[in-house]
Amino acid sequence: AVSQTGLIQAAYKSIAAALLIAEQLNHPHSLAHALSVATLVGFVVRDYQALGLHAHRMMEVAEKYNFPPNRAHELIVSGFSRSLVEGDAEGLATIESEFPRASMIGPMFRVYGGMLAEARLRFGKISEALEVLDWALGTVTEPGLGLYVPELHRLRGLCLLRRGSSEHGEAMHSLQTAFETARQQGATLFQLRAAMDLAEASHGTEEEEKFHQSLADFCNALPKEFDAPERAAAASISS
Repeated sequence: AVSQTGLIQAAYKSIAAALLIAEQLNHPHSLAHALSVATLVGFVVRDYQALGLHAHRMMEVAEKYNFPPNRAHELIVSGFSRSLVEGDAEGLATIESEFPRASMIGPMFRVYGGMLAEARLRFGKISEALEVLDWALGTVTEPGLGLYVPELHRLRGLCLLRRGSSEHGEAMHSLQTAFETARQQGATLFQLRAAMDLAEASHGTEEEEKFHQSLADFCNALPKEFDAPERAAAASISS
C-alpha cells in the first residue's frame, strides 16, 4: 500500500523489516510471503532490478519447501521483467503459460492480468492485451474497489491510444477513470501516472492546456516525501 502512494523509501524499509523478521523466525511461509510482497513492490515502483533479486530468492524458497503458488508467482513476475526490460519474447511466453494457473490463486489475479496485458502491449499484441484487461476489469464488483484497478484502466487507455485516433475519446475516458479511481483509493503514484498519460495523450487537442495544467497542479501538491521517479518525469511533461 505504501508503494502505491509513491513513498518508495518507506516501502523499502517496510520490506527490509519484514524480511528480517521472517529470517529471524526461521519461518519459510513468512519468508515466502515477504518475498512475494517485495516483488510486488518492485513491480509497482518499476524497480526491475529489485524485483529480479527478490524473485530469484523466492524461487529458491519455493523449490526448497515445495510452495507451488510462490513458484507460479515468481515465474510470472520474472517473465514480466524479462519481457519489459529485455524485450524477451520467452518472458511473455512464460506469463502466458503460468497465468491460467496463477490467476486462480489468491487476490493477485488482477495484478497478474495487468502484467500479462502490459507484456502483450510491449510486443504489439493490442487486441490480446485488451482482452485480458477487459476480463480483469469485469471482475470488479464495485467501482473503484480492487487491487491494481487504477492501473488496469490506465493500461486499457494506452492500448486504445495505440489503436489509432478513432479510439482517442474512449482512451481518454479510460485514463480519466484511472485517475479518479486512483484518487479514490489514495494511490497517488497511480494517480500521477494517469495524469501524465492524460497530458501526453491530449497533445495537439483542444484539451492539451487543461490536462497539462492539471498535471502541473498535481505535481505541485505532491508531498515532499513522494520520491518516485515519476515526479521528475511529470515535471518535465508539465513544464
